Amino acid sequence: MSSIILIVAIVVCIIFSAFFSASEMAYSSCNVMRLSNLAQEGNKKAKKAYDITQHFDDALSTILIGNNLVNILSSSLATVLVIVVFGDDSYSWLATAILTLTVIIFGETIPKIVSKANANRFALFAANLNHFLMTILKPLVWLVVLLVKLLTFWMKGEDNKEDEGTEELRSIIETAEDEAVLDAKQSQLLQATIGFIDIPVSEVMTARVDVEAIDIEDEREDILRQLNESKYSRLPVYEGSIDNIIGVLTLNHFLKNALDKEDVALRSLLMKPCYVYKTLKLPDVLNQLKKNKQHLAIVTDEFGGTLGVVSMEDVMEEIVGEIWDETDEVEAEIIYRQENEYEVDGDLTLSEFCELLEIDEETLEAQSETVGGWVIELFNNYPKVNEHLEYHNLYIKVLEVTERRVEKVYIKKMD
Repeated sequence: MSSIILIVAIVVCIIFSAFFSASEMAYSSCNVMRLSNLAQEGNKKAKKAYDITQHFDDALSTILIGNNLVNILSSSLATVLVIVVFGDDSYSWLATAILTLTVIIFGETIPKIVSKANANRFALFAANLNHFLMTILKPLVWLVVLLVKLLTFWMKGEDNKEDEGTEELRSIIETAEDEAVLDAKQSQLLQATIGFIDIPVSEVMTARVDVEAIDIEDEREDILRQLNESKYSRLPVYEGSIDNIIGVLTLNHFLKNALDKEDVALRSLLMKPCYVYKTLKLPDVLNQLKKNKQHLAIVTDEFGGTLGVVSMEDVMEEIVGEIWDETDEVEAEIIYRQENEYEVDGDLTLSEFCELLEIDEETLEAQSETVGGWVIELFNNYPKVNEHLEYHNLYIKVLEVTERRVEKVYIKKMD
């Protein structure tokens, strides 16, 4: 057999290997909704591509079978080429090494990188051939899928249907933004709405130490002074301890009754408190507030104590962003100094902090939910102003503290 024919055959095998590798990446990362829309518009290739994504297990089996076949064939042809050129197989190891390197670079890595960047385009390009191969290899694919099921029936698969649905929704929103159906603000609002369902109330509440509450046992003059100086329209009222909240006082309700009765009994004006547990997700908190016709809920811990309070405004801000009014003191949680250098509020949640620095939250190994709490963990004590340390590639310096609380931190992300 001519060595030129063998070389051409090997090159063809590598091209098919690249095709199958690119197909695997394309159909696993393409925008299914966009393919569906194109299919509904009458695009025949899109219809086949969409059908492949809906039968991805069969498609993956077909692609892997095809890829393995051409790789085995190319390896065999390379051995034959060595025998034809050198007269024996003493250099077959060299042919194997060269072919392996060539397949990894040109048959696997490059095709997958290119295909991922152009997933939809390649999915359409490869639709006809892959659909044809799925049809003719169906008996073999059926056998492979059956063997996989028999070998893995005892393994419990991960229940990630909810995550897949969420990712699909995010993909739809991104597609709509790319196609100018939604603008950036609308897209951000919808993305926030999706994330809203997974946020526990403990992440958005006002912590116990920051809660402004009325002691029912205080003198009337003290209570009136507190109400006059408060910037809130609703305040929790406790008896004995803040862990024993007996109701919520609405300022408007109090003032209306105070005009009619000079010595109105404060206890009679209290609304029954609405309690929510710290792990309750925000949509459920919102439902509880609506059900109880309240704008303020008391967040409790596992011991029944008061962990903090959350308002209707706190919940809604997770969707629409900060809602400022004339009584709010506008303080930026993040101040950008220069590239990779930030001044961060101690109350900033670790999830927002990790998003800012583009790091995995799990790498912090933190028990706390805020930056301030995490910094205290790192120092293993209550740090003082200007104390600093390095953690992985982060330089951390304490800028401001109050008693046992870290208020502001300087963060520098080092290369």
